[in-house]
Amino acid sequence: MGLEFLTEKEFIDFFDATIEDLGNNCKLKSTKGFKQHLLDTGRISHESALDILEQHPSLAPQINPEILRVTGYFHDISKAWEKDPFHELDSARYILANGSKLIVRGGTTMEQKDALTAMAMIMPPDFILHEQLGGADFPDESASPHPAHIGQAQADLIYLTRQFASLLKRSVDFQEVVFPYRLDQRISLYADLTNVMGKRLTVEKRVEDIIARWPAEVTPLIKAAKPRLYVAAHSVQELLSEA
Repeated sequence: MGLEFLTEKEFIDFFDATIEDLGNNCKLKSTKGFKQHLLDTGRISHESALDILEQHPSLAPQINPEILRVTGYFHDISKAWEKDPFHELDSARYILANGSKLIVRGGTTMEQKDALTAMAMIMPPDFILHEQLGGADFPDESASPHPAHIGQAQADLIYLTRQFASLLKRSVDFQEVVFPYRLDQRISLYADLTNVMGKRLTVEKRVEDIIARWPAEVTPLIKAAKPRLYVAAHSVQELLSEA
């Protein structure tokens, strides 16, 4: 029996049970909207990967549609129970700690571990994590807008880089964790960033919309991240336009 992944129905059941268990400790403003965003991100990631592979089968070693689908479901999951500006790192840790009981079944223990580590690797390059950490000055607390959280973020990054290095069988540095260098990371970022109520917007329109709605103090961080966000999303859009 090969690897099998959590179905959409199983994720919905998990999410609803988690929210019920959290009760008043739930940190979400709208559980319905949040759940739909996770489902839409998983669906768009999956569809995008399938469309790309249909046109470019040689990219199969770089992207797994099922891994991308389930990653989309869980990419923001820790927002449900904690207010941490670095939720990407928390969600990646959650996958590694709980995924073998929840997300994958079948296959060998090593295959399950590799699949979960691949999911966790996709999560951190989410929007402006690099800028929120303080950019090139990380872990200098004074360079981050969230200095009180830098110590925990540094511990999380040390843990994640070790897990990722074990999967890749080579050293992994800070930038490789927080930047979307890999194609699967770019597809996930594209699905999350350009997804509004399940519809796909251009990355340019979505970024400008975020700048207009988010607090003004975040604007410089978003503007600093725009070039790499555009490069990541455009590389996916180009592949999709050929599909």
